[in-house]
Parts: sequence; C-alpha cells; structure tokens
Amino acid sequence: MDDIEITPGTGKIIATEEMPGARHAQIFKPVHGDNGTNLKTSDANPFPTTNRLYLPGAARLASAAITIASAGDNVLLVGTAAQTIRLFRMWIQAAAAVSVKFKDGAGADFHPAVSLAAGGSWFLDFDGEPWFVTAAGNGLILNLSAAVSVGGRFYYTKG
Repeated sequence: MDDIEITPGTGKIIATEEMPGARHAQIFKPVHGDNGTNLKTSDANPFPTTNRLYLPGAARLASAAITIASAGDNVLLVGTAAQTIRLFRMWIQAAAAVSVKFKDGAGADFHPAVSLAAGGSWFLDFDGEPWFVTAAGNGLILNLSAAVSVGGRFYYTKG
C-alpha cells in the first residue's frame, strides 16, 4: 500500500495501490446502511450480500443426463450431508403422456405437476438464479405419474 498526500503539507493522506505505469488506484473501505447512514464494514458488522454475488457462470455448472422410465420418485442426484443442490437449467422430453414434478428429496414438491403430451418437452433456461434448491442433505428427485420414458439433461451445482 502506498500513501499519497491530497494537498502536500496539510497532513491529509489517501491510501492507494501503485499500478503498472506509475499510476495509483485509491483504496476504499466500503460502508453500508440506509440512506443517511454509514455503517463501517468489519468482522462484527459484515457487508450485506446475497447469493447472487456467488452464482456460477453457466459454463461452470455440472451436468447430468436424465434417463428414467419408472412411475413415482426417480433420484436424479443423490443428496450429500450439509450440501444443497441448485438446479439452474434443465430440459426433458417424454415419450408418452405423463405428469412430472421436481421434488426436494422424497418430501416437498417444488411445483405442481406439469403435464407433458407424447413427445412433449419442458425447458428451464439459465437466468442466474437457481430454479430449485434442495434442503441440505436432500437429493434431487423427478417424479413421474406413470411408467413413461423421460430423457433430457440438467445443469446444477452441489455444495
């Protein structure tokens, strides 16, 4: 870190980092809070963030094939203790008419059943936010209303 006097001789100094070409970039300490407040960021008062800052780029998602044909719950991805599964993108196609729904493990449905006609498909595209997030330790399940061949691919993170 390099210090530069704002007005030489006044004792006022700003913190900078010297960059290539003898240029300096000023170092800032972020503050946060409602309008009119300046809460200094520290270990005791961390800068508020959302998961959006930590989302993976589409190119960094893991993927797996969907090849199922059994009625009821079909495990697409096994859960791991203390880890969540985030589904960011998906496509499926059904060989015959069937209703499908993604589930958070063997328990809660993520959405009402979606009816697919024979040859029908369903796409969820990447928009930066996960479509479904399992509870820690739960697997990602695709439930079929009948024994119909359903294939496709899904893109996810697990951690």
